[in-house]
Amino acid sequence: MKKFDVDSWARKPSYEVFRNYADPSFHITANVDVTRLYNDCKINGDSFFLASLYYMTRVANEILEFRLRIIDGEVWEIDHMDAGTIISHGGGMITFASFAYKETYKEFMEVATKHLQEHLQRKEHDGDAFRKDVLQNSVLPWVSFTAVKHPHRDLSDADIPKVTCGKLIKAEGKVWMPVNIEAHHGLMDGYQMSRYFQLLEEYCA
Repeated sequence: MKKFDVDSWARKPSYEVFRNYADPSFHITANVDVTRLYNDCKINGDSFFLASLYYMTRVANEILEFRLRIIDGEVWEIDHMDAGTIISHGGGMITFASFAYKETYKEFMEVATKHLQEHLQRKEHDGDAFRKDVLQNSVLPWVSFTAVKHPHRDLSDADIPKVTCGKLIKAEGKVWMPVNIEAHHGLMDGYQMSRYFQLLEEYCA
């Protein structure tokens, strides 16, 4: 992690405006074409849940603004984000898990598959799931939503991007996944979010 040079940042004026908002978060939802990834998972027997988690985290790591955090009133750039997500255990029980990010799909899937099995047996939160360098993901597989709003205890986690994916939509030979992104408007805007959707679709379509 290194301190980010805000003074030479083109977005400094926007950062100064939104940094002290009571609620600086904003949201965008879009349907992402995941046809190739879905079909590949079916053929190879991979977990689509973990596969999509890999690509959602990979894309976030590739966009600078997704790796910016506000710590003690200063902006810092983290090296990379691990993947955090909720895990359903049935009966309404969920826990929070974190998966170490790996550069390659194969390595991530191997490590994440093993960790998921262990987590399902423990049924406890991973202690590091709420770190600043963990991308917060959620899954809502029952609803093809058009919007999502997350709760906030305070502003301490508003700088951590949150990505939520919903029930897959199958139509005309394509598979679409609704994806919602929440982020701190002082750290990014619609351009960076749009870039996220574009890259995610490039990897998954």
